[in-house]
Amino acid sequence: GPNPVRARRLLNDCLPHPGEEDLRDFEWYYFNHVLSADESEVLGTHPGGAMTLFTEPDGTFITAGHATSWPAAGHLQIWDGIDGKLKSDVLVPRGRPNGAIGIALSQDGKRLALCYRNLDIELRSIADPDRVQRVLTNWHRGLRHDAWTMAMCFLDHDTQLAVGDWSVNGNDSLPLTFVQIASDRTNQSLPFVPPLGLNGLAASRDGRRLAIKDGSGRILVLDFPGGRPVCSLENQDAWWLGVYPAMTFLNDTDRLVITSNSGRIDVWDLATTNRVRTIGNQGGFVSALALSSDGKRLASVGLDQLIKVWDPQIERPPLRVLRGHTKWIFGVGFLPDGETLVSCGQDETVRRWDLRRPSPDDGRWSLPPETKYATIQSGLLDAVEVGKGKPEWKV
Repeated sequence: GPNPVRARRLLNDCLPHPGEEDLRDFEWYYFNHVLSADESEVLGTHPGGAMTLFTEPDGTFITAGHATSWPAAGHLQIWDGIDGKLKSDVLVPRGRPNGAIGIALSQDGKRLALCYRNLDIELRSIADPDRVQRVLTNWHRGLRHDAWTMAMCFLDHDTQLAVGDWSVNGNDSLPLTFVQIASDRTNQSLPFVPPLGLNGLAASRDGRRLAIKDGSGRILVLDFPGGRPVCSLENQDAWWLGVYPAMTFLNDTDRLVITSNSGRIDVWDLATTNRVRTIGNQGGFVSALALSSDGKRLASVGLDQLIKVWDPQIERPPLRVLRGHTKWIFGVGFLPDGETLVSCGQDETVRRWDLRRPSPDDGRWSLPPETKYATIQSGLLDAVEVGKGKPEWKV
């Protein structure tokens, strides 16, 4: 595979010594650019790594750890995505039993819900995240709480929370439960959804629809208020999304984007229950998706440490492939301008990406059409063969 350390060493060997003629040409500058092309701006660090990212309409975004990084306490960070400054870094839980295992952002962007291993749910304000506004404790009375990682989301104008224990096989897991926030009780008018291994939840932006994916690959879509079933999708090659929301509604709530185990990203029509198109392929497990506010761009991230930006309306190669993270990426989101991304992951960095910045792969480094071959004596580049003015690199 690629060896950037060796490539950098070879490039450095070509640097002229004092008094020597500088013989570097296009090839040296091209590869130097590629090796230097971490296209992100590192805003700061998230101790322990961040596994969740939420964005707000005003450019604020939130990063948070999860069960693996919160065995007893962890960081909840609030960032200003416009100026890149960290606004708040809260260590949670403070005295709460057994650690936080799930987090959700309200649809009005004003509150966070944190669920703990004993199933208590804390409500905190984004404006003052240090202060706990309220704790929901009654809703889980009589329920088993063997939870390890909880999937959660706000629904129905932030009046309800969908809460369920993520599980691969559904054994001894908490059924998906709908909690009425005002009364701190389960919504008895909505049935418990049997646990077949809850692998993901995704709510539409208006909170009117909820997509629920179980361990068999089945995806159930409910309409709110009322929880009326809309449809069921049988997507057998997407049986494991894990705890991450690797599915998302398009701006049109009748379309749902779903990822498969292989990394394929598909759009499904909820009216016909058919797959209507494949957007592209991440090339491996997809841990998160994000849609720009205008619906014209979709970002996907995963184990391959890459951010890929797609046009969700057609099947074509990615518009951009962004490199910079050095470990698994868990969270990604668009800022309000639709031209800026933020991301977080296992490498403990929080990054910002400007999509208006030219990519190193955008063709600006192509040789003139009349050029046939070029060589570098160091062995970094054996030959460059040009077809239609664009080089094919043989390294």
